[in-house]
Amino acid sequence: MSDGRWVLLIAGEVGGAESVSDQAMERLCEAIQEEGYRVVRKSTPEDGLALVKSDPSFGVILLDWDHTENAQFDERAALRIVRNVRRRNRKVPIFDAMRAKGNEGLAGLIENSVGSIGYAGYEFARRIGLSMATLEDQEGNFVRPSAQSCAAGLATAEMPDNLRVFVPDPRGADSYLIVTFSWVLLRKSYNNAQTAEAVRKLFRWSLQDGQRFAPELSGMSRCHLLSPRKR
Repeated sequence: MSDGRWVLLIAGEVGGAESVSDQAMERLCEAIQEEGYRVVRKSTPEDGLALVKSDPSFGVILLDWDHTENAQFDERAALRIVRNVRRRNRKVPIFDAMRAKGNEGLAGLIENSVGSIGYAGYEFARRIGLSMATLEDQEGNFVRPSAQSCAAGLATAEMPDNLRVFVPDPRGADSYLIVTFSWVLLRKSYNNAQTAEAVRKLFRWSLQDGQRFAPELSGMSRCHLLSPRKR
């Protein structure tokens, strides 16, 4: 292998595509390869460590490990690889992708991991006081995350009748650039009329009277795009 022109990926689920995290890792590998680097994949910490010891020509190491219980590739295995790499090369970049269960688990992991960067829901980051990224838009404006800037970003969406809408890179000087709606998956019909009525009452309350709790819980309330027709 040519010196410095390949990336070593050590991940518990190499080539998997069952989750959003797996798909994101696949896209990252594709982007790395488009830059002219070869990605060499190992699916166990042992195989990755063996390659680290036998071939020092890698340019970057990417670790993708799981913070959940009973994980094959956990924090101890990741630290073992990092220490072995650093004994041989103190300058090679090591990127550590840690997985946790849910937004709350991820936010807690970021809080307790020095130097970490993560992607979690605004409400969880706000609740535990995480530092959040100010982003630059295409016009050169720097926008801080807040209830107002997130709502401004969502307000740029054109809501179709089927409610399936995405908001990549929203326009507007006051719009935060990473925003999305949340969806609730429900059955089209219910055999039990009482269950159907209870579900209707729950979501009617959530979109109306329950909105008074939204600022405290998430920092945001229902977007005005959800008109009575679409409720």
